[in-house]
Amino acid sequence: MSSACLEGSERSKFRLSGWGAFSWCFVFAVALLASSSCRRSDIVAKVNGDVIFESEFISELLRRAGKDVLKEMITEKLIRKEASAKGITVTPSEVDAELKRRYGELHASADEIKRLRRSIETNLLLKKLCMSDERAMPTTSEIIAYYEQHKEEFAAPETVRLRCIVVGDEASAVSAYRALVNHKGDFARLASQISIDESTRGNGGDMGKLPLKNLHPKLRKVVEGMDVGGISKPFELDGRWWIIKVEERTEKRYRSLDDVRQMITQILREQKALALQPVYIRKLWEKADVKIYHRELRGIELK
Repeated sequence: MSSACLEGSERSKFRLSGWGAFSWCFVFAVALLASSSCRRSDIVAKVNGDVIFESEFISELLRRAGKDVLKEMITEKLIRKEASAKGITVTPSEVDAELKRRYGELHASADEIKRLRRSIETNLLLKKLCMSDERAMPTTSEIIAYYEQHKEEFAAPETVRLRCIVVGDEASAVSAYRALVNHKGDFARLASQISIDESTRGNGGDMGKLPLKNLHPKLRKVVEGMDVGGISKPFELDGRWWIIKVEERTEKRYRSLDDVRQMITQILREQKALALQPVYIRKLWEKADVKIYHRELRGIELK
């Protein structure tokens, strides 16, 4: 096959994955051979004067990959027929979303994208078929076990609302700290007057409500030992001197099982549906009337 025949495919620069990718590539290769722009009579290539004929090449493709490709093509028809019988559909917007999730911005020919969209659509139909199967529905014990194992994922983190005074040297920080502690100075007012932190000075040093775990490690260590209303001693951080006041603190809170039951059910259904796909496909084959007439393609086995 000449480099000119491959140019369009190479420009697409994306990798196929998932159901139907192998057969898509195989069919695309055969289609290229069939196109008039890629034919030199029935010669595919010449190697030091020796020719490889199209018939040889297609025969070798059939021998190496024909059964796998035919298996995927038959499986696609079975999936689509079953989905149609059960009233299960996939919208173009669902295909768009999955296409973007897998490949981001895709630069390919219209024919390539059309084939890829069909493969994704078939994948989504199979997913919905398996999701609708009662075997994909998680039990109460599975939901509880998942909740206990992933409890941290459903926790609202501890948060603190802080104010800060930031100055350039230790002496200025000590002087500000004394004014706050010994003379009961107003923290917000003093921050507005002397703090060099441009992002917070305009609102009295208010840093907003922040997850404790996201704070700079040194700042977090200071704040962890403070009560609401407490003012820290001056400390150095990144070449500047800081004084912190804790305005609010919200303790870490775990969402209840009832709050997240629906979310967990969906997660487990998708996991179980994915594991069910090979079983579901085998079931479709077992109840189907499949006749294979090409001698070299007989004896397809499902793994």
